[in-house]
Amino acid sequence: MTPLERHIDGRNLRQASRRSRVLHAISSLPPPVTRLLAKRIWPASLRHMRAIPDGCWFGLDADQRWSLHIGGDFVARSIPIRHLTGAMDRPVTIVASGPSAVDFPWDTLRNGERYIVAVNGACEFLRRLEITADLLVVTDAEFPATGHPLLRNVPDVPMVTTCAASSVLAMLSPGDLIRRKFAIIERVNAWYGVPALELGELADLNARSGSPLHLPERDPRKFKVGWSEDPGIGFFSGCTVPFAALQVVIGLGAVDIEIIGMDLGGSGRSYAEGENAPPSLLEIQYEDFILPSFEIMRHVIAGSGVRIRNHSPVCPLPPEIFGG
Repeated sequence: MTPLERHIDGRNLRQASRRSRVLHAISSLPPPVTRLLAKRIWPASLRHMRAIPDGCWFGLDADQRWSLHIGGDFVARSIPIRHLTGAMDRPVTIVASGPSAVDFPWDTLRNGERYIVAVNGACEFLRRLEITADLLVVTDAEFPATGHPLLRNVPDVPMVTTCAASSVLAMLSPGDLIRRKFAIIERVNAWYGVPALELGELADLNARSGSPLHLPERDPRKFKVGWSEDPGIGFFSGCTVPFAALQVVIGLGAVDIEIIGMDLGGSGRSYAEGENAPPSLLEIQYEDFILPSFEIMRHVIAGSGVRIRNHSPVCPLPPEIFGG
């Protein structure tokens, strides 16, 4: 076990579940009081735990299977990611939900030769095309709040998700997790029950562990910017779910990858969203988070044999990011 793995393995699950239950018990107090107490229960080093709904908590067994609980009730158990997906030994297509996806020649994907990964609501777009994804990637904790009906439409597709996203889904649609095979991955330096590190501390642990994480030289931007070679250790969000999906599939062995519908323009999505759909912040996040993350990816995969084709004609990322 590397120093980084030992650090993550030192998570205090009992304390995390106890704090979550306390917050749930005081949830009937006036909101200003509960907000103040939440900051005390989840201090700055554990603020990433605030994304998990009060009363939801997780256990983790020796086989790296997460168990999700609401209050005293068990809801669902995850599968380790490598058991969920197996090796990525087929060409991979990542489908995002940008409007440009509508114009893609979808008949080319009906022969089953490519492994299809849908991120967030792209699963609904594919369902309407009568194409079934092989895998869902849902790492955005806000998506299940409005998108859980879309996930319910594809109950047989396995999913890679996070503690925060799965706990929101469990509160709103627990049956979806009970029926579905899913794996949990964690955002780097936002590990469940593990206090966040300063950049220098994490960089030191990473260096002594063979550098599976590629960190920015300066401002970590809340550790959204970076690249992970091992999704089992963690991933960087890059503020767009296709970036998380890329770390998953490349970490599992994919070398031939194409991306459809990654427009990064905030101009709507390729599926009907309804009145309560959250606004896209991609245009705002592009310069600070998205572009720097893809630039790190470019340097890491250079010379590795990994080939990525981005089919979006409107994506603002420079073609050279993908070797074009």
